[in-house]
Order: sequence, then structure tokens, then C-alpha cells
Amino acid sequence: MKKITLFFLLLSALSAGAQSTATQIGQWENVRSFAINQSADFMVMSMAEGTGPEATERLYEVYKQGNMWLTPAPIDELNEYMGGTAKLGGVFMTVDAKRIYFHANYSNAIGGFDIYYSDKTPDGWSEPHLLDAPVNSAADEFNPTLSPGEELLYFTKHQVLSDPKLEKKEADRFSIFSSQKTADMKWQQPQPVAKELNLGYIDAIGLACDGAMLFYSSREEKKAEPEIFYAIKSIAETWYLPEPFDSEEALVGVSPRCVGNELYFIRPVSKKDLTVGAICTVQLPAKCNPYPVKWEHGKVLVKDTDRPVNASLVVFHPTSLKVIGRYDSSPYDGSFDICSLAKSDYILDVRSPNYSFASFMLNYTRNAKAALPQTIELFDTIRIVVAVYDSEIFRPLDSKVIAVRTLDKTVFRSTKLSDGFYQFSLPLGSDYNIIATSPNFDENKFLFKLGGDIVFSQFERNLPLTPHKKPVDISVVDAVTKELIDADVFIKNTMREENIRLATKASEQNVRLRDCDVYDMTVSKVGYFFFNNVVDMKSMTDGKILVELIPLVENAAIQLNNINFETASAEILESSLPELERVINLMRQNPNLRIEISAHTDNVGNASYNQKLSDKRAESIYNFLIENGIPSSLLESKGYGFSRPLVPNTSDENRAVNRRVEFKVLGSNAVDGM
Repeated sequence: MKKITLFFLLLSALSAGAQSTATQIGQWENVRSFAINQSADFMVMSMAEGTGPEATERLYEVYKQGNMWLTPAPIDELNEYMGGTAKLGGVFMTVDAKRIYFHANYSNAIGGFDIYYSDKTPDGWSEPHLLDAPVNSAADEFNPTLSPGEELLYFTKHQVLSDPKLEKKEADRFSIFSSQKTADMKWQQPQPVAKELNLGYIDAIGLACDGAMLFYSSREEKKAEPEIFYAIKSIAETWYLPEPFDSEEALVGVSPRCVGNELYFIRPVSKKDLTVGAICTVQLPAKCNPYPVKWEHGKVLVKDTDRPVNASLVVFHPTSLKVIGRYDSSPYDGSFDICSLAKSDYILDVRSPNYSFASFMLNYTRNAKAALPQTIELFDTIRIVVAVYDSEIFRPLDSKVIAVRTLDKTVFRSTKLSDGFYQFSLPLGSDYNIIATSPNFDENKFLFKLGGDIVFSQFERNLPLTPHKKPVDISVVDAVTKELIDADVFIKNTMREENIRLATKASEQNVRLRDCDVYDMTVSKVGYFFFNNVVDMKSMTDGKILVELIPLVENAAIQLNNINFETASAEILESSLPELERVINLMRQNPNLRIEISAHTDNVGNASYNQKLSDKRAESIYNFLIENGIPSSLLESKGYGFSRPLVPNTSDENRAVNRRVEFKVLGSNAVDGM
């Protein structure tokens, strides 16, 4: 039993020893800094070349194939930049491995060494971009590391002391500084982090993917071995006291990088230069494990296509609205990688200039599964259908509809879908004036804003147009006394579905009529002949209409307008129906009225023929009225041929005047009692 117990104790001791034993990665022993991706199969590292003051530090990239790391390849785009004499180091890689940050002493640096970044493209690494002030300054800035969403930057620089006497002595002492990105994507003035972390000589720093676990190497004395420490940031954004990586035995190394539950670092291979060595990895002890994180991978594409969108993906807290991180989808394939704490809720906004907006809730506290679709689709154009109609009668209008982009006054023309409906396809990213015009109508327009966050791809809008009108004064008088009387006025637009009813009150009535339309106006009053006339607003000049109503007294007569027959026939044409309807209404309003329908012709043809034709035409009107409910006892018909011309039959115009139908009062109980 004792032997078995000793065996297990020995096995446990060996196992514990194996966990704390570092394993070398690759065969390189001149590495000064490195960055490794989250799948641990790609690295960018800086290697020291040469010794002494002439030594250079250049960047290489290397991939892992199976269990073996391939030969590192120099990154010439960065190494040869500005003459190829700069020293490059302090490499940091973003969580999606599409961007690296590093320090370098290029000739365009603000100070000696400044912080730069470069993006991975299908053609290699981009030209280095210098971080703006105030991050970079006249001093040297080294060893950048950032939070997963690139919102918070940590780096090392010399901290100016308040005591000038110690300044020269402490010139090699570097401290950890941080800078927060503002809402307008500017870096704030860097500040040293908690003094509890800035003890000793800081060499390099590395932030875990949770954004809360910071690893860094520090030496108690200038020539001492660098030891790796870790510190944890609380929810209140304060740092707990740092602790050694291993409480029993110091872990000597620099450039710590956390991947999952492993720590990668550089273990010095020479006592002469403690900042150069081989890349190693060791299992993280439980106390150093970062908080669990949630990864989201996907693509941002143009809707219904495979075209990538270079979008900004902003993660922020749903309550405080504090930005947690900003990520970019690749402009080359649209891919993105987002890292957030696994037990928190977030809002993710997706934006790109001239594209639509998308927003998602990431409910990690209740759902451990992927919260985002694998493909986020954005669109760059919208469809808008504009309905153009008459503002008064709500009928569609044949119009010209255009969109004018406010940015550059570019004109977009619409496509007509159907009567009154017009369609645009408009690019996002600007505002547009949608303008509709139609003859004889006021122009109308509205501002269509497409420069902000657009969620929907289809819109419908109305553009009612107001017709041009002229004022018309209508006076109704008794034809005999010439005094104003009240009457019913009905005005019908012959060109569109517009009807107007007025009840005059023995005074002038004002009405506004469309200035280019033609109206049929009927005025009626019990005890009077109706009045009918065509009002052509194009030809009207003074805007006044005088209506003289003839009293229904015996032998009073009026000429009926627009009573038309087939040529040389008594067949009533359809164009006569409106006037005949007015006769019927008059008879119904005056139920005891007896009338004669008389027909007249011109002098074309002989007298006998014209007499018979006029008799038949009068009889046709007589029959029509009976068929529409007028008692025959109230009606008589008579033809007069051309025996009673109104004007001499000396021209076509005069003969047209003489071809007429008249309405004559024979008598009535109502008339007798007047």
C-alpha cells in the first residue's frame, strides 16, 4: 500500500513539474519580440541581426505546418521602408491577425522610436502607419499591446521623474503607459498605469484576449534577469497588485503573449543580452487563466452578392453604452473576428460609409451559442417608390420626378411604374431632394435622408401636387329684374374628376378654378330656367361670370345647348345627355310645368325635308323625356324647320346657330300662382 502511495506521489510531482516546464518553439535563438495568432499557427517576430551598436532588428513572419514551423520570411515591406536602416521590434498582433503594431525608428518618427501599425493584405503587409500624437512624442515609445477591440493601448516609455537629479540615473527605467481611444477615433493623452505595476525595469508587456489580464516582464535591478509577472484589472478599471507568474520559481523571460491557457514568451539564452532568446511556451497556472471569452467569426457582404464590405463593428455595453471594442471586417473578403467576455451582454453595431446599418444583441449571459449570423448583409442602394397625385381630388398625376443628391447636385431620374407611381434606386451615403413637377401644378419636394443609419431597403413616400388656380366671381341675377338671387351652382371639370357645388346667397360667390381646365357650369333655381355654360379657364381674362336666370313664366323660352343629332337624322347623340339630364331635373323641381320642345334647322335642303326632320328631332327629345319619367301630359313637341332662324343663314357659323332645340314654357299651376 505504501509503495502504491509513493508511486502516485511521484507521478503527481512529475506531472506538476511537467506543467511548469517551458517548451521551446522553433530553433530560433535571436528573437527580440514576437506576436502569435490565437490558433498558434502564425507568428510575426523581430530578430536581432549582428552585435554591438551596428546590430539591426528586423521583422519576419512564419507559419506552422502540421507540427513544424517553417522557415521565417523577412517582411520586406516593413524592413526596407525608408531606406531599410530602421530597427523594428515590440511586435503585437490583433485578435484577427490582420494587423500588427510595432515600434521602429523610421526617419519619419516623431521621436527616436515610435509606434506604427501595418495591415495584412493579399499582396503582403501595407506601408507602416505612424500613430498620431499624443501617443507618439519626442520621447521613445516601445512595445505596444492593445485590448481586443483596439480601444485601449498599452506601451512602455521612459517616465520623466519629478527629481531632475535622478533623471539621468533612471534613463533606462521604462514604465507602462496607457491611452484610451475617444469616440472620434483619436487617442487620448497617455497616462502611466497604476504605480503598483510600474516597479523595477519594465521590458515588455502583453494583454490577454479578455482585456483584463496583463502579463509583463520586469527586472528588479538593471542587470538582473527579467521575471514575468501578471496583473488583473477589476470591473472598476483598477489594477490588483501584480504577482509573479510562478509563486515558487521565477519565470525568466520577456515579451509574454497569452494564447488560450498557454503563455508564450522569450527565454534568454545568454547572460550578456537578456532581451534576446528563444520562443517558449508554458501552461498557465489556474490563477493566471484569463476570463472566458466568446469568439464570433463571420463575414460582412453586400446583400445578395459575394462582394465584401469593409465595415466597422462596434461592441458596446447595453446599459452604460460604453464602447468595449472596435473591429473591422476585411476589405478583401469581408471576414471579421470579434472577442468579448463570455458571460456578458453586448450590442454590436455594424456600419460602413455608404452602406446600410445593422445592429445585434449579443446575449452571452443566457445563450452560449453563436449570437451573430455567419453572414451580415449590408446594402448600398435603396428602392423608393413615390406616389404623385392631385392634392385635392387624390388622383394620380403624370409627372416628372427626379432626385437631386445634395452632396454634388447629381440628378437621378425615376422610372414610371404605373399612373402616378415612380421608382428610384438611390445610393446610400447622402441626402436627396425628391422633386415632382407636372404642368399646371405647383412643384413639391421633400428631403430624403440617406446619410445616416439606414435599416430598411425599401421606402414609399407621397408627393401631392397643388393645382394652379384663378379666382372666379359668380353673380346670379334675375334676367328680368337684374337683382341678385340665390341659386344652386354646380361646376364640373370636364378634364378630370372634380365637382364643385355652391349655394349662392343673393351675393357674389368666389371660387378658385384650375387655370388651364375646362368646366361645365350649371346654375339652377326653382321657378327659373337652368343656366348652362362652358367655362374655359385658359381664355378667361377678367375672372367674372354673370348668370341671368330666366323666370319660368308663360311663353318664356331658352335655347338648349349641346343637343346634337346624327347628320340628317333624329337619332340623339350621347353628347346631348348632360343637357337633357338638366331638363329632366328642371321638370322634377317644377312638377306642374308644361313645356314645348321645339326643333329648328338651317336652310340647307328644301322646306318640306327640314320640316319633317325638325318634327322628328323634337319628337325624339319628347320620347326621351317620357322614357325618363316625365309625364307626357306636361310635354309637347313641335318642329319649325328653318322658318324661325335666329341669324341669317349666310355662313356655316350662322347655320350652326340656327340648328337648335328650344325649351318653351306653355304654362303650369306653379306659374299661374306666381
